[in-house]
Amino acid sequence: MSGWNDLLVGTASFDSAPVEKLSGICTAAESEQMTLGQGISAIGTVLAIAAQNKEAGLPLDVVADLGWLLESLGKLSGSVTDRGNAARSYMDWHAAQKGEE
Repeated sequence: MSGWNDLLVGTASFDSAPVEKLSGICTAAESEQMTLGQGISAIGTVLAIAAQNKEAGLPLDVVADLGWLLESLGKLSGSVTDRGNAARSYMDWHAAQKGEE
């Protein structure tokens, strides 16, 4: 089974990608980062509220599952950021190449 990181666009293809595609990758990465950040924040809110409510707190297995979810979201967030940064670097490189011509 593939992980999310394996399904993301690989940076090896960025060298020959048109600037429009690289720009789309940058835009998508920024959008996904916002979504991931808001999701992680929401999980933090749930954990904080549950920790303060002794009567209706979360069972340990749920807390463990949330921990694994946060780990996965953190790794995905890092990968999305890396791809977005790589696409931006290739866009800058393409722009510099056009400036030299």
